Amino acid sequence: MKQVLLICVNYNSYKELIQYLNSIEKALINNTFKRAVNLTVYVVDNSILKQEINFTSPDFNLKIIQCKENKGYLGAAALVFNSIDFDIKVKLDYMMITNVDILLEEDFFINLFNFKCDDSIGWIAPKIWSVGEKRDRNPRLLSRPKLSLIKKNLFLTKHPLLMLLWRKTISVINKRLTKRDNISSNKRFIYAGHGSCFIFTNSFIKYYPTIEYPSFLFGEEVFFGELCIKKNLNVLYYPLLKVIDFDHVSTQKISNKNYCEYLYKSSLMMKKLLS
Repeated sequence: MKQVLLICVNYNSYKELIQYLNSIEKALINNTFKRAVNLTVYVVDNSILKQEINFTSPDFNLKIIQCKENKGYLGAAALVFNSIDFDIKVKLDYMMITNVDILLEEDFFINLFNFKCDDSIGWIAPKIWSVGEKRDRNPRLLSRPKLSLIKKNLFLTKHPLLMLLWRKTISVINKRLTKRDNISSNKRFIYAGHGSCFIFTNSFIKYYPTIEYPSFLFGEEVFFGELCIKKNLNVLYYPLLKVIDFDHVSTQKISNKNYCEYLYKSSLMMKKLLS
């Protein structure tokens, strides 16, 4: 039996959250192996105006954590992960951190169960199909990003109007990228996966039983990519695991001013990591 912990972070996205939880349940029911996956799901609610989360499932353990203040994406997930007893964590086969504006394909847990994971793999990046962009958002980064990219972000975040224009331009470009080259068709080692769905292995958890993320939002992919490099762990893009992504449901609710502020602080963090 595979022991799986899934931590998802909600920020004013209750409709999407219920849809996501339903997809998790369907994926478990579709698992042809009797009780092959023992799943615990934590919903960490960062929302300012809290709503009741009405969902129950006989197929997995569901726990709701209400945050008194918005801890950010990884900050909220780390709050839960760090609170779990060490002896429980190191027995996990996988620990997932996800957004709630995604759906798991019905064969997700079958393919996760069948995946032969060796000790050298620390992070599995699934196929993340963007509904809006009509493309796979993984591999997110094939190689370590250049400092010039971080410096560009630092410049744009100092000029909010330019950042807003850049975000709109990138959105249009991405929607036109309906085809990717062959890098997305087969599994391969990469630098980092997309942040909407992280899947960490037992090897990663044993090296990092606690997570201390130094920023509020953005830059999580580089942060985890560097953690894997430090311990010589591989990041594997594995497209048999498929996720449907509805694209930035939570981040679209962030003002451009706050977006710039969060990205600026995260870019400073990334610059330090990569220097």
